[in-house]
Amino acid sequence: MSQHFKAHLSNIMPVAATAGPVNRWSFVDFFDKVLIAQATVAPHFWPGAGMARPIPGLPDDSAWDGVEVIGGHPVLWRGNELLVGATNDYTTWIPVGTTASTARAPILDAFVQPDVGSTTDWIRLDDPDDTFVVGQFARIDLDSADPEIATFNFYTVEAATDQQGSETSHADWSVSYSPGETGYLVTELFSEFASEGFLAIDGRVTELNILGRSSGVSFASAIMADAPVPTVGQTTSIVLEDIPTLEVGDVVSISTVSGAMYRDMYEVTAITGVQILVKRLALGTDQKTSGVFTAASPVTYVVKAPWIKVENLGETTVIVPAGASIGGTFAVKLKNLGYTGSVPPGTMIPSGSILDSVVANSAAYLVNAGSEINGDIYAVTALGEYGYILKERSIQSLQVIDAPGVPFAIRLEVPGLGPIAKNAWCPLYVEQTVQGLFFVGKDDLFMYAGGQVVQPVGRVHSQQFFQELDRARADEIVCRQFPNLRQVWVVYPQLKSVTKRVLIYNTEDNSIVLDDYSEMLGGLSGLGQVDWEIAPTWNDLTSSQIWSTETLRWFEYSEEGEQQRTLVGVKGDLPNIELGEDPTARIPRILLHGRVYYRLSAADCLPPGQGGYRCIAETHDYDFGAEANFKYTDGVELAIDTGGVDPGVPSRLWAQLGGRSNLDDELRWTDAVPISTRGGRNLVTKVALRMSGRYIRLRLYSDDPGAKWRVSRWTILARLGGTY
Repeated sequence: MSQHFKAHLSNIMPVAATAGPVNRWSFVDFFDKVLIAQATVAPHFWPGAGMARPIPGLPDDSAWDGVEVIGGHPVLWRGNELLVGATNDYTTWIPVGTTASTARAPILDAFVQPDVGSTTDWIRLDDPDDTFVVGQFARIDLDSADPEIATFNFYTVEAATDQQGSETSHADWSVSYSPGETGYLVTELFSEFASEGFLAIDGRVTELNILGRSSGVSFASAIMADAPVPTVGQTTSIVLEDIPTLEVGDVVSISTVSGAMYRDMYEVTAITGVQILVKRLALGTDQKTSGVFTAASPVTYVVKAPWIKVENLGETTVIVPAGASIGGTFAVKLKNLGYTGSVPPGTMIPSGSILDSVVANSAAYLVNAGSEINGDIYAVTALGEYGYILKERSIQSLQVIDAPGVPFAIRLEVPGLGPIAKNAWCPLYVEQTVQGLFFVGKDDLFMYAGGQVVQPVGRVHSQQFFQELDRARADEIVCRQFPNLRQVWVVYPQLKSVTKRVLIYNTEDNSIVLDDYSEMLGGLSGLGQVDWEIAPTWNDLTSSQIWSTETLRWFEYSEEGEQQRTLVGVKGDLPNIELGEDPTARIPRILLHGRVYYRLSAADCLPPGQGGYRCIAETHDYDFGAEANFKYTDGVELAIDTGGVDPGVPSRLWAQLGGRSNLDDELRWTDAVPISTRGGRNLVTKVALRMSGRYIRLRLYSDDPGAKWRVSRWTILARLGGTY
């Protein structure tokens, strides 16, 4: 029984998907997000409002068949592949077994997102809490509320500096370094720089790599003997008044001005007592090109200058302007990995964004193949503390071990058996907890609660089910449990049938009924449940209720509260002219099962008693233990309960017997015989029905609105014949 209703639906997917009997949607709750997968679109997540966004961190934007969460790990699958995310993290899918360092720092330079596979220029960092190292994975999170902008940007560190020191200024002259050239930078202050890394000039990170730096010890002394002035690149020996606290490689300034550090620059190449050997550099503001350094008036002084020795490792000339600011800094170059969720190339990444290393995790990429487990993955599902991989010919368990790069231990539990198709299964809930699985196997219906044992169910009817099933269209099977009804519904494609049949398995009674839907509905496309407020229609109210002045809520006129109702989605129903629908169109609808007696929109406005839905209960074929013999029936004895209510209008139950000589023959039916169900009573009655055949079945049905009946017992009266 069903009723059409209209619902206002909001689209949350920004991309189109290709629907079909195989390409069904997969949804799973993940903290405050919903993860979404479907075989023709990239996986998305829905933040609870607005539009869904692509799941970040995936290697590419390819589609995956489904998504599940096992032990905190989000899991995607397609074919025989599994992609496992980090624990409790839907944004990290990069398997990182060892983290060289766990670093985090704001970036000081805005930069333009490079092309995929390309590298940024140097990006300064604001004092990370640890060191970034070359080769490690990192990401920048942009916490944007705009659904059109992705949130996560993934990189590898292509180059990194690890230096810091007091910022100082270069001497008052300009100097340049060609690619590969080595030289000195003379500064105004002694500063402690790391012995390796790159310098920032006026706040911009350069390719000037530090080869060495001066100590923080100053020195100044007068010379004791005249010495000739060398040409650039040549050396001279100088005797000092004081024992020098200098090192080979230090840079000194030689001039007649006491304490001056930038007049004429020389490199110390040797030290012997108070004697030093110096080589003239082409540096300084007052270079002496000839003559001698004098010990008498005017006295010549040797003064240590702060210096940094550098090498240009870049491919372009680096110019250091006069008086430029020189600073030690942390900086990185980042290679854009192009993972999903990354902003498009050309987008500006703002300064202040946080660069994070991707820490060690148990994300993994797995190929699920091997002895007795080959074939496509139909589904991955959680059951208790374990996950299970369902294939056509195997069921495997996943136990969380969370070793780096190895999140699960995989064990073959059931060889040679699994669901007949991708969607021929469903979880079984008890008190909102999954306690087992139901699936359609290759030759039976099964329940599975883990381990190595499966339980066949409903075998009385499974023979008929598999005779009717069109195995070539097994991907069209839909399974769904309705826990409050203790039912599992199986929608399946049939051979040689104009109806759409649903097998309904009662998990409590281990019984099965078959429910037929008209071909005019275009086929069933989905099943679900909804909390439905019980309320009458306007036409159901009496005159006193219609004109009542009482302040009542709508449902208080008859039934109260809410009930869970079953929803059935159909591909194309007949139009309802009364509602202004196109008479030539097929209208996709959601049907509310269990409310009224008809299922087609065309019947919505029919007078009472017309368009009633036919409710059928039908047994399987009986051979009475003698399959080869013909049986000749005389009738059926029925024990009927009519519910104890007299509907006040004619209400009938109809009985028929069907027979056939072979199971692949068409059924022959007797004329239907009516049995009145009026009067609200329990009764035992006998109905004369004559039929012959090796196989006999009983059909009971009614289509009168208001008819209520239950059959507690039936007996088919027959005699045994020959085998001809």
